[in-house]
Amino acid sequence: YESVNMQPKPQETVSYKNFQIGYLRNFSFLFESSNGIVNLLLCTAIQIIPVIGPIVLLGYQYEISETLIRQGGGVYPDFSFDRFSYYLSRGVWPFLVALVVGLLMVPISLLLVFGLMFSFAAAGTNSSPAIGVTVIIAMILVSLGAGLVLNLILIPFSIRAGLGQDFGKSFNFGFVRQFIGLVWMELILGFLVIALVAPIVLLAGLLVFIVGYIVAITLIGMAVGFHNHQLYCLYLSRGGMPIPFKAVN
Repeated sequence: YESVNMQPKPQETVSYKNFQIGYLRNFSFLFESSNGIVNLLLCTAIQIIPVIGPIVLLGYQYEISETLIRQGGGVYPDFSFDRFSYYLSRGVWPFLVALVVGLLMVPISLLLVFGLMFSFAAAGTNSSPAIGVTVIIAMILVSLGAGLVLNLILIPFSIRAGLGQDFGKSFNFGFVRQFIGLVWMELILGFLVIALVAPIVLLAGLLVFIVGYIVAITLIGMAVGFHNHQLYCLYLSRGGMPIPFKAVN
């Protein structure tokens, strides 16, 4: 996307004309900074802090997103321990919104689980291997479908919470409908690409034992966050209404 200069500006003045998502860039954007490796290691160290760590990373991810939007691109801000409390306070909103939406999805998840358990029980009474294989394939497809549906619903709520930093205004169903309507295909493609690439990243991490595995998990989490940023930019490029930002902190 284009900008006249790199100074912070209202997002309405930034042009997103011809914006395209780079799916593999989700996994490489961290290294576009000269401090990319340091940022990844610092995020990994934060990640292992129970409960607080993932919330801090959420806050950092949305600071990255807002900064890149205000700048019209460029290099993302480095992780700074001086902003730890700010990351934490900012990450609370998308965390809480995701928690609420996830709880609302529990009944659907339970129906899927009981449905699969019933299918297993029914398949167990039949000695045909073909039925057993069919049930297993059906389980895989249902699991992928459930994850996809959850992402379609959860991502726009989370983006609005993370960028708008307002719990109540995060539940804007008009925004969610418009967001899904404008970028639904890229939502699905991003989910599939990350689902395919993540196991490769995890396997590479395992080659460096436990530490490498934790770094791989952090890299995947940051990739998901950056994909959400790209989805929002694409949404704006297709005529979506900008999420009001708070004053620059």
